[in-house]
Amino acid sequence: MMEKLYGIIMRLNKIFAEATGYMMLLVVILLLIDTAGYLFSQPIYGVTELAIFTIVGAAYLGLGYTEQTRAHIRVTALTKYFKRRTQQGLEIFCGLLSFVVIAITTYAAFLKAAVAYSDSESLAGLVLFPLAPIRFVIAASLLLFWFQILANVIIDVANFVRSDKLANKISGDS
Repeated sequence: MMEKLYGIIMRLNKIFAEATGYMMLLVVILLLIDTAGYLFSQPIYGVTELAIFTIVGAAYLGLGYTEQTRAHIRVTALTKYFKRRTQQGLEIFCGLLSFVVIAITTYAAFLKAAVAYSDSESLAGLVLFPLAPIRFVIAASLLLFWFQILANVIIDVANFVRSDKLANKISGDS
């Protein structure tokens, strides 16, 4: 059951990561259109705002995949001098801390998205862009990120326990 759930999370992460790439292509196209509009003295209103929304969406959609591949920035200046077991323990601690922080952030993001939807919030300007869609993208991306953090913590704890059993077996303690 856990393998099936993890497989679903991995597939969603991959889909979101690929969507991020396409969204960045869309940003380039939108900015080219915006630039062309200004070159021909025919600005197209709302293109810049749409590009900004797309960048925000792309940034959040990639969080889960980045966590899955463990490519987030890590501070290793001190931890590289610790024993392997201590490094594993710190990784679990940081994972649990991230799990709690992202859970709170995800909850707040869903609340903010719900308010944006119920109040029909929009970005002020010549073209009114509703905020709810991008806020729901952010909330859904954070939720997937949260699930990936949970999966990584479970994997880290399993590896920690497994390495402890292996150490006991090697030393003859078991």
